[in-house]
Amino acid sequence: MVVECYGRAGGLAMLWKEDTQICLLSLAANHIDVPIRWNLMDEEWWFTGLYGFPETQDMLKTYDLIRDLWQHSDLAWFMGGDLKEI
Repeated sequence: MVVECYGRAGGLAMLWKEDTQICLLSLAANHIDVPIRWNLMDEEWWFTGLYGFPETQDMLKTYDLIRDLWQHSDLAWFMGGDLKEI
């Protein structure tokens, strides 16, 4: 799964093994959102790959996106990427 970059900012890619079960929940310029199950016996969990808004004045948009995504699932949640925050 790939989200192309815009200009010199952004760009996300998600790769997985064939036997890993995923289902795309949402995909946009700043995130890829999927539930994941490694195999049939494992518990399902939720992963979000996130690229924070690159402009300083838009930092709050990244937080708003995280809050919005959080409301979509009650699974254990793992997030990775570049949040543009230290």
